[in-house]
Amino acid sequence: ALRNSDTVARLGGDEFAVLLVNSGIEGASLTAEKILSSLSKPIRVEGMQLNIRASFGIAIFPEHSDTVSGLMQHADAAMYAAKRGSLGLMVYEPVF
Repeated sequence: ALRNSDTVARLGGDEFAVLLVNSGIEGASLTAEKILSSLSKPIRVEGMQLNIRASFGIAIFPEHSDTVSGLMQHADAAMYAAKRGSLGLMVYEPVF
């Protein structure tokens, strides 16, 4: 789902950021859907079955912000909107 030009970083706790270069809303949504699909499959660790859930908030440069802090804030707002919904991902909308 990720390309060599993409970057994944752990922000802290259970939060991660994925930086997609030249992706746009469609590309970012497709990547998030692929990751969600991969995570939906249970994994086994030491004989225990684990189910992983994730929520994605998507913010696009420069449409949603032209600063890193603005993009992070908007992606965070979209992620919390995704957590409230059932799709697992949400693209930032100013109404959040």
